[in-house]
Amino acid sequence: MKNIKTQWDFSNLYKSINDPKIEKDIKNEQKIVLDFVKKWQDEDSYLKDNKALLNALKDYEKVLELE
Repeated sequence: MKNIKTQWDFSNLYKSINDPKIEKDIKNEQKIVLDFVKKWQDEDSYLKDNKALLNALKDYEKVLELE
């Protein structure tokens, strides 16, 4: 298998590799994921209640939007 060198271009998002916005974005994304986990990890109401399921799916959509 060959080593493939990947080069990413984030110039449309960040000014440079040292742009402070990178760290800010990472922390924001981590917060969104951790908030989702804290809210739903011990919760099972979404298995019985349609409104709870809808809320869980909406929260999960926020996580998916991070991609």
